Amino acid sequence: MEELWVPIIAILCTIGLPVGFGMYLGLTSIRAEHKERMDLIRQGIIPPERMKKKANPNRLVSLRNGIVLIALGIGVIVGFL
Repeated sequence: MEELWVPIIAILCTIGLPVGFGMYLGLTSIRAEHKERMDLIRQGIIPPERMKKKANPNRLVSLRNGIVLIALGIGVIVGFL
């Protein structure tokens, strides 16, 4: 049972810490934006509306990313052989 704790902790730290840190950063960003908007409203300033960026799909970027991922997969497979 003692030797089972090491891989469990390793997996939790490998996956859990980055996910938790990302959630923390996201929530901090949302709270800061909300606080800024509320302060502007308290001062009587109408805050600007948030503009959503329109996705501009670029076929060449998608092609490049696909080729890189395929090459990475082939490299991993060859590395295990």
